[in-house]
Amino acid sequence: MILVKCLFDFDFLLWTREATSGNFPFFPQHIVGIEKSRKNAIYDLIVLLSLFFHRFMLKFLGLWENTPSDNSSQKRARSPLIRNVSSSNSDLGIYSLNVTKSSKKELSDSINEEQYNSRMESQVSLVVTHTDMHEKLKNFLKVLSLVSRKYFSSTTAFFHDLLEPTIRTVADVYAYMFICDFLNFIVIIFGFPSFGSLHADGGVITYIEENRIPVLFLGMLIVQSALMIIDRTLYLKKSTLGKLIFQISLVIIVHIWMFVMLPVLTKRQFNSTWPPPMFYIVKCIYLLFSAYQIRSVYPSHILGNFLSNSYNYVNMFLFIGFMNLPFLFELRAFMDWMLTDTTMTIFEWLILEDIFANIYLIKCSRTVEKDFPQQRGERKSLLSKYLVGGGALIGILAIIWFPLVFFSLEHAVGEANPPHDITLELRLGSYQPIFSLTVQNNQLHRFTKPNWNAFKSIYSKNQEVRSFLSLYDSEDITVAKISGYSSDAWTISPPAKDNLIQEIL
Repeated sequence: MILVKCLFDFDFLLWTREATSGNFPFFPQHIVGIEKSRKNAIYDLIVLLSLFFHRFMLKFLGLWENTPSDNSSQKRARSPLIRNVSSSNSDLGIYSLNVTKSSKKELSDSINEEQYNSRMESQVSLVVTHTDMHEKLKNFLKVLSLVSRKYFSSTTAFFHDLLEPTIRTVADVYAYMFICDFLNFIVIIFGFPSFGSLHADGGVITYIEENRIPVLFLGMLIVQSALMIIDRTLYLKKSTLGKLIFQISLVIIVHIWMFVMLPVLTKRQFNSTWPPPMFYIVKCIYLLFSAYQIRSVYPSHILGNFLSNSYNYVNMFLFIGFMNLPFLFELRAFMDWMLTDTTMTIFEWLILEDIFANIYLIKCSRTVEKDFPQQRGERKSLLSKYLVGGGALIGILAIIWFPLVFFSLEHAVGEANPPHDITLELRLGSYQPIFSLTVQNNQLHRFTKPNWNAFKSIYSKNQEVRSFLSLYDSEDITVAKISGYSSDAWTISPPAKDNLIQEIL
């Protein structure tokens, strides 16, 4: 592969002189992998060095086998076919001779010799032709059987050994597969614009602010959740065959989606943004764990939570977080009850799960007390009280006051919206404006921080004005330079002008 890419990387080739951008995801050279790119040479070098290191380690361990070609085995494979063909030809001659003798006796009394000879020639040729086709078909099927046994025997043996309950290593890597699926769930949530046809600069926050949920985003989350449920089902049923079918289907579907459907939908290459490559890398890690699980044997006891394998503070707090997540505990309990052979009802199963959770938390507490022993009747040290109690107190206060602090921070809610057009009018009563002016572009200026501080210092002794100005910042102020001359003439009529003067007097 690296050699082919190197050969197609010369400058005299046509596509190496033309710049190909991400707007052409189905560029033929890009699909084949011979598109010229400077940064790919580094990756190819890393792959090549890894390949030679892997080969060196296999040779060092004695696992690199050089199998020479054996022509005698090929000859032995061809010899049965030759013997079969020769024997079939001899049988064909005997069969045609018997047909000829029997037919001659039946037709000798009814037709003359010429008719008899022509009839026999056509009949013998028909029998020989039919028998020859039959023998050719048999020989072809034999050759096909030998070829299939020769070239597909290793594949058949592989799947046979994979599905047979032979002596293999017991492994349980479902927790790692679940973590990979959960990470991909997070990637879909925060990197969805890279998977959709419409690109939102603000990410999923933009969709939330606009109070809309795209159908594609909802569909991807539902599909990811369904894959996690299917994986959990296969794990609880210990179905190696189902897991193998699911693995092969997932490999095909993921690659079609990531490298064919995604470029068609987004009109850009797969690696133009970071979420699709991140999703693909995590999915590949998941497939590796899944393949290892297929090759190994499922454990006999698979119920329970992987967080409850050890009894320490970290697992205890993670287990408490798992129990407090909405509907996650109930979803797992329903699936375990549905896919496990049991005599209990669903309510009894939930009670059992609740008892197990409480016993596990008590076990964690006893283990912590054993690791950090303390005499009975001895008061707690100030360090542990202020460290644990103070930390918990600060955490609770942060949860209570964080929303208010967040919304009170600068630019936490809304942004400055400075004007780009100012119209000023001065009128007396209901008469035509005396002064009219429009200010735009270079006549509008933003207020600087020093000017804002100087402006507030002028009203430092006026409490009402200070309270009003405290709601704003320098970015919220725009200065408009007004020339003092009206842009329009005063178009008041003489009678209206007389009435205005009388009202003013």
